[in-house]
This record gives sequence, C-alpha cells and structure tokens, in this order.
Amino acid sequence: MKNKESVKEKLNEEKSLQEIENYVEGINWIEDNFFNSWNKIKGKNIKQLKQDGEKMFLLLNSSDTIKGKPQLIQDIKQTIPLITKVEKKDKEGEISITYKFIDDRYDRRYDGHEVESLEQTFLLYKIIDNGEEFIVFSEKELENQLITFKGIKIRLPNLSDLSKNLKIRSISKIFIVKEHKNSIQTLNKKELINLTKKLNEKYGMDKEKFIDFTFSHPDGNIYRHSNDYNLIRIIQLLSGKFQGYPLHCLNMGPLGKGKTCELEALNYKFNEDSGILEAGNSTPKVLIPSFKEKPANVGYVIRCVRIGLIDELMKMVHNSQANARSGEMIQQHLSQLNMLLEHKERTIGSGNDNTLKAKSTSKLIFATNPLPKKMRIGYHVGVIDESTLSRMLIWVQDVEEQNFIQRNILKSYCPHTPNTKSQKEGSRNSNIVKNSLEYCYGVGSNIYITIYDSCNDFLCKMDLDRIKRIKNSSLIICKEPMKSIWDARGFHHSVLILDGICKFRCLFEDFDKNFKPKDSDYDELERLIFKMIKTWDTNLNINDSGWKDDS
Repeated sequence: MKNKESVKEKLNEEKSLQEIENYVEGINWIEDNFFNSWNKIKGKNIKQLKQDGEKMFLLLNSSDTIKGKPQLIQDIKQTIPLITKVEKKDKEGEISITYKFIDDRYDRRYDGHEVESLEQTFLLYKIIDNGEEFIVFSEKELENQLITFKGIKIRLPNLSDLSKNLKIRSISKIFIVKEHKNSIQTLNKKELINLTKKLNEKYGMDKEKFIDFTFSHPDGNIYRHSNDYNLIRIIQLLSGKFQGYPLHCLNMGPLGKGKTCELEALNYKFNEDSGILEAGNSTPKVLIPSFKEKPANVGYVIRCVRIGLIDELMKMVHNSQANARSGEMIQQHLSQLNMLLEHKERTIGSGNDNTLKAKSTSKLIFATNPLPKKMRIGYHVGVIDESTLSRMLIWVQDVEEQNFIQRNILKSYCPHTPNTKSQKEGSRNSNIVKNSLEYCYGVGSNIYITIYDSCNDFLCKMDLDRIKRIKNSSLIICKEPMKSIWDARGFHHSVLILDGICKFRCLFEDFDKNFKPKDSDYDELERLIFKMIKTWDTNLNINDSGWKDDS
C-alpha cells in the first residue's frame, strides 16, 4: 500500500515538474475542475513558483462568470502588481522566500524586501452583477453594453494599499478577465419573422396577445390601457434608433390611472438590476453622473441597459422646487439628461481628477402626474427645459384614456395570483406566474427580450420625405409652447413611430421579413400624431378629493 502511495506521489511530482516547463512569464490560464477557486489555485501557484524558482507566473482558472455593463474607471491602463517575491533574513542569517499575491498585505518592515514582482497592465472597469460590485481587470478595451465575462473572482480582505494606489475609495472584489462576449444576442430579420410566426402557429401570438403579454403584471392581471395608449407603448418598444438615439416617452395623467402598474409590468419583463426609479422620493441628481466619489456614480440612466423606468418625475421636480433656491437648479440638473437621451458618448468629469466615458443605452419611460396648479402639459415648459422635453415623445392621458381605465375590468392570465404572506409562498407563486405566462403565450421574458433587442438593432426602410410632410402638417394644429417642442424633434419621433408601426404589423400580422411600411402604416402614423397633439390640450385639474378633468 505504501509503495503504491509513493509511486503516486512521484508521478504527481513529475507531473508538476512537467507543468512548470509549460508555464510562461505572466498569466497562465489553466482549465482544471479541481482548481476552480482562487484559494485552491493560489496554493498550487505558490508550490509551482517555489519549485521553479526562476520565472514569475500567475496561474488562473476561468471558472467564474459575471454579467454587467462596464464603467471605465480611468482612461489609461494601470500597472497592477499581481505577485511580489519577497526575501527575508532571520537572526541566524537564514534566508526565506515568500510570495505575496494581489490579495495579500505586504509590509516591507516585517515581511522583508522585494526581490522581483510580476506586474501586468489592465484597463479597470466597474461592474454591478446581481447587486455585487466588481473591479474588472481587462487587457482589452470593453464596449459600453451588457457583457458576460469569463475569468476569476478574487476577494480582497486587505484593501488599503490597492485602494490608495488606484485612488479608489474602496475595493472589495476584483475580477480578472480571460474572455468576454456581448450578452445581447439578436436575430436577423428572417430569423425574427420565423420566431414570431412559430409563436403565432403554436400559441396564437398575434397583436392582441402581444399587447396582453406586454401589460401582464406579476400579480397575475393584465393592466391594459386604451388602444392608442397601448399602441404607443408597443411602438416605442419595437422601434429602433434614428439619428443615433431611440424613442423616449413621457406619459402624464391623473392619479390612479395605471401608470405605475404599467411600469411594474415592464419591469417584470426586462428585470433590470436598477428596477423602477421612484423619482418622487429622489433628487434630480440620481438620474445623472455624480463625482463625489471615485469611481464616479454614473447615475440611474447610464446603469440601465435596455429600459429605464422613472415614476413620479414631476413629484421630484415639485420637491426640488420646495428645497432649491430657484427653479434654475432643477432645469440645470434635468438638462444634463440631454446627452444621455441622445445616447452620445462623452467624457465628463470634475475638478478632482475623476472622469468617466458616459453613454446611455436604454430607452426611458417617464410616468408622472402633473405639477400642482399646472393643468396642462404646456404649463410645464420652462419648469423642465424645452431642449429636454423635445427629446421625449409626450403623451397625456386624455378623457378617453381616463374613462377606459375607470371602466376597465382586468383580465387575468394566471389561475393563481401571488401570495405574499411569506417569503416561501411568494417564491413559489412567482414561479406559478412565470409558468402561466409560458402556458398562455408561449413566450417568456427571454424570448420577449430577444424580440426587443432584435428590433432595436435595425430600422425599417421608409420614405423620409413623406414622414416630414406628415410631421409638418401636424404643426398646423399645435399650440405654443408645445408647437416649438414638437417642431424641434418631431421628425425624429415620427420616423421611430412609423418604424414601430411597421415592425408590429410585420411581426404579428403579415409576417413580412422585408419590413417596409405600407400606405396604411403612414396613415396610422398621421392619425397617431394628430391624436397625440390633441391630448396636449387635456385639462388636468387637482383638488382636495383628487384629480379630475374639467375640460
């Protein structure tokens, strides 16, 4: 038995020596299911370094994955000491060699002097993955989009030296990247039509069912709105980008008219880490980058990947008016949204040597009640800067919409509604809801997001001159100050409205992979624009008993 064990140990030793010959200076990625954590592979690394004695190399295993939208911390590469070889003499003059890794504290006064070190240059990014923050070390520049990373997680119990050198307030976890890929996977036009056609053949997924699915809530109900309101939301979601940025929406209406439930239904589909922003209990600064700490806090809009959902925007404005010295501060903060609404990449910063490359990627939906004593949308122009309002498609819940919500009887898609009496029951019923969605519609959140991502990746072929004529003719019925708002960017919004109309028809009615608008689509564009402009005259009056329309 002992002989077998000694033979095994000898074979392992020979294997280790053979492995050493294959390691090169720098990082060596090894795929070994046993050494699948930093602590395990670190022990192997120390043993191999001691056996080699000449080269400096770092062994890593790419068994970990994280997913997030990278934020560049500094725009130049940083030299990071990964391993330091340390020599120390004891009282008898004996020399001992130790190796200090990136997660070890090294103090020359007690540990000895540095003989040599293994350093590597990286670009540093911040990633939020399921609520955990990582500092990502990447040798390659990363795009500003949702990315899946493969590599290794390293927790840092001793933070002061690395934090001080990088001038970052705190570092708790780092992630060294081996490889990465774009997490947003899109289908081409033909594949997209084949998908929706199969959904139609198997589950009857047509326009009406797609609307139902979009407004399906985790409580098991479907919170639909009037037909035109539903259509505008679907159009926004399916439309792509024109002039570099997508269609953002501002929806204004009285209390209790389903705006928050709509945001909750959309949040249930997209499941963004940032969730719904409760603007009524926030300040305008939460939306935009802040440079009080390093790296900068990018703000809600940039953190969102696909869709940003902001509730009670005007309540935020009202609270800021009450606390600020003047309304100019509110305009200043919200006007900083302009660059983010247009998805422009810009380097911004402050005087404390703290900059970031800022670019948003999401479509935004602002849901809000009007400001007190501001009975019409036009009265809000000036409170919010014209340039900011012009970058949003503004839809007001008119009398028709309000009456629909008042009379609407909710449909249910789920035989069991969630029960929140206990965490355990809530978790179980959440699965019931998801299974019911799959049963009723044959489409889960992943398929829905695939459709969304694919539609956002292209623009339909359309007659821009015809769209411009429709937009210009709509100015005849516009009243100031909304006329100036619509004139500024109405062409951009009109193009994307038509894009969404065409895609909705092609995907769930005609199954047309050409995605070219018909005359009926242009007619629908004109009808919706004129309807939207009429909603701007809606008189939203507030009294002690709540909101009412007295137009």
